[in-house]
Amino acid sequence: MNNNAKVLESFRKIQTDQYELPRFIVSQMLPTGVHLFAGSPKIGKSWLVLWLCDKVAKGEKVWELDTQQCAVLYIALEDTKSTLHFRIENITEKASDKAYAITSCSSLSDGLLDEIDEFVAKHPDTGLVVIDTLQLVRDPNEKYSYAGDYTQLHKFVAYTQDKNIAIVLVHHLRKMPDSDPINRVSGSTGLLGAVDSILVLEKEARTENKARLYIPGRRVRDQVLKLTFEENTNVWRFVEYVTNSQSQLDKLIGSIQCLLQSEKRFKGTPTELVERIRTFDADFDMPANTAIF
Repeated sequence: MNNNAKVLESFRKIQTDQYELPRFIVSQMLPTGVHLFAGSPKIGKSWLVLWLCDKVAKGEKVWELDTQQCAVLYIALEDTKSTLHFRIENITEKASDKAYAITSCSSLSDGLLDEIDEFVAKHPDTGLVVIDTLQLVRDPNEKYSYAGDYTQLHKFVAYTQDKNIAIVLVHHLRKMPDSDPINRVSGSTGLLGAVDSILVLEKEARTENKARLYIPGRRVRDQVLKLTFEENTNVWRFVEYVTNSQSQLDKLIGSIQCLLQSEKRFKGTPTELVERIRTFDADFDMPANTAIF
């Protein structure tokens, strides 16, 4: 653990001291720490994280991004070994022998971190652990509240700080619509507050193979990636980054969808629509004279 956490130091001393730069398992996207990866059920989250594990273990690029080759542990709690065999056969011709998988483990309150620690001890070059899904390792006796969620996830945070690794927790989205995809992450805001970054995979339509990956975080710049799912390989491919103007349009469309789901219909001018959305959605900050009208 961080033995210097309680040492009182001046801003000046902290500024002049030398510190090790963050270690990125995937450049610009996945530094060491705890990351919540959320998406709707059956959207392709497990395909993505399995492919990610294989790429990192091989030291190959994740889309356009460099990776730091390391040992990887994939805790696949919703899969069987036969399912993993099928999926690995689909995503790669030759899987890495530095990526390992298990299909069962203890809960967080019953020894999960000790089990991860045993793996790390046997594989000192471990850099990435993926838990699919978070719900299956949470303490069933812990109340789902801000304090409870934050306390549970902070155990992961302390562990990653001690071991200098990244842990990705696969999670679900709520069905409730929201113009900001991050607000749709299931659970209290304690989950969002505890982690270092949040990745949200959201399809443009349930039956389409196009999606966007939203990535806000503490040590990464906010970014949105357009992806497409190749059904013949079951791999998510990078298309392009979403620009600021595209993000504004997405936010407007999302706000309109939320408004119409609540009120069913609207009649008025574009300016009146923007004002109505602003009243309905406190986070809506698009100017009334935006050029998209």
